[in-house]
Amino acid sequence: MNILICIESLKMDGVKRVATVVGNSLAKQHNIFYYSLSSTGSFFHLEAPLIKAKHPINSGKSFREDLPLKKFKLQIADLNTTIKKEKIDIVLLNAGLFTSFSPLIKEANPTTKLIAWMHNNYKTYMKEYYQDMRVEFIAGLEAVDTVVTLTESDLLKFSKHNVNTIKIHNPVTLVSNHKSNLNKR
Repeated sequence: MNILICIESLKMDGVKRVATVVGNSLAKQHNIFYYSLSSTGSFFHLEAPLIKAKHPINSGKSFREDLPLKKFKLQIADLNTTIKKEKIDIVLLNAGLFTSFSPLIKEANPTTKLIAWMHNNYKTYMKEYYQDMRVEFIAGLEAVDTVVTLTESDLLKFSKHNVNTIKIHNPVTLVSNHKSNLNKR
């Protein structure tokens, strides 16, 4: 199975860390590819190839503006070309920008399964991060095959936009045999 994990960039932050932990684990049994809108490399170790958009966006921050389908027209075309070229079966869309692309991805690749992975809570996405692109974000949620959330509360809220919403907790990556005495941070 060919799986493409889409993320705006692979700079150091929690969403990127979780995406790479899950992707690296999946790479043990599947053909995984990471896809980035940025031309920069990954802060994290990758067990699979990193494909960079042909027309990269290197803003250094997550997109939280209006008109994503218009502003990222070239990047959506790049992504659809990659999906076809690599014969991708499943596309994992991290957060809202990539989720907003899903109607256009589905149109160009109707047999490819799309999974939207929501790393934050519903209210933060709807009222803060994606308030200026809420229409496109909701259309994206409705177009994907599955929405993944982290909490029961978000499961209920995202289910209003897609009945195929599930909850999967973030992976635990801390390994230690020591207990803190809680005397300092």
